[in-house]
Amino acid sequence: MVINIRKSVLERIIEQIPLHPSPKVELEQYLTPSEIVAEVVFDLYLSVEYSDAIIVDLGCGTGRFAIAAALMKPQHVICVDVDYEALEVAIRYSKKFGVRETVDFIQAKIPSFNLRKATAVLQNPPFGVHKRHADIMFLEKALELSAEIIYSIHKSNKATRELIAKVSNEKGYQASIMLTKNIVLPPFMKHHFKIKHKVLVDVYKIVKKRSFVEI
Repeated sequence: MVINIRKSVLERIIEQIPLHPSPKVELEQYLTPSEIVAEVVFDLYLSVEYSDAIIVDLGCGTGRFAIAAALMKPQHVICVDVDYEALEVAIRYSKKFGVRETVDFIQAKIPSFNLRKATAVLQNPPFGVHKRHADIMFLEKALELSAEIIYSIHKSNKATRELIAKVSNEKGYQASIMLTKNIVLPPFMKHHFKIKHKVLVDVYKIVKKRSFVEI
């Protein structure tokens, strides 16, 4: 399989996609670091038949996952967010990087979004600071889409790890931690007083279990 673009180049492109112009506290609109986006998209590229893939970015924000995925030339990408202001930024940068024809942009609340079939779901959901278990609501929606593979970012702690493993297993998926990393959040929310705020996160790779018959 020939990779279309180097990871370092993809990171530099992603880094140009900006923060939300006026992030809303209740939506926890944090920016996904470019190195995590590139790592996830490259892993996905090597895990599925990418040229045939239909990829969904749930809570896409300004479009970092969606645009990065589109640059690797899948069949189609769907970028879903409740906030049209964020989608406007994502649309603008999809045009800038030449992938607008590959990506559809949908304004919808995540619980109400439906799709018959997706190859993969990428998401950096709210951590659940302002709405308890908001991240699990995103995960449950991703599992409903019957994707082959899901990548999801969550705060790193024992209780969350156990809950994600349980919810995934109940839906016929196996959850594993792809990487654990400190991400640095700039003080772009009104309630932020520190210059930088570090949060330890787990990046999950959640794969549909394969049924088999022993011979």
